[in-house]
Amino acid sequence: MRMDDRELMKVWKERSAYEPGQIVTDDKIDHIEKAIGFRLPHIYKQLMKLQNGGEMVIPIYPDDELPFVIQYLQELELDKGVGLSTIFVEELHLPKDLVLITGDMYNWLALDYRVEFKEEPSVVFLYEGEDSNWKEILVAETFEELITDLLLEIKS
Repeated sequence: MRMDDRELMKVWKERSAYEPGQIVTDDKIDHIEKAIGFRLPHIYKQLMKLQNGGEMVIPIYPDDELPFVIQYLQELELDKGVGLSTIFVEELHLPKDLVLITGDMYNWLALDYRVEFKEEPSVVFLYEGEDSNWKEILVAETFEELITDLLLEIKS
């Protein structure tokens, strides 16, 4: 499904401390998808074409009981941000088949491709527990659901 671009732009904060990346083209997305080994969700690509990462108007709270707040999405670049997912997954011993869309070494928001035959990846939040093992929370069944929920919050 395609969302209205004007609606999607409401996700991004106009003045942001997090500098967006360079403009994203279809060719750039194809190149990044080949490098990371996964097709990105349509709504995610649409959002990143409008603005390549940055601070969101309303932060994401992955869990009401945990003190984590996600305020931005990383840029869709090959040599930084999302393009480094495979390196961070390996180096940090995160579960395989994740595409990291934002994080800071100790907690990550990711697209989860571990379930085969699923049309779209779910969105999960991973954080390092007190025992130094990765803990996981399902944030949304799809990226579109996550963005739809954010847009509903923005309207209210």
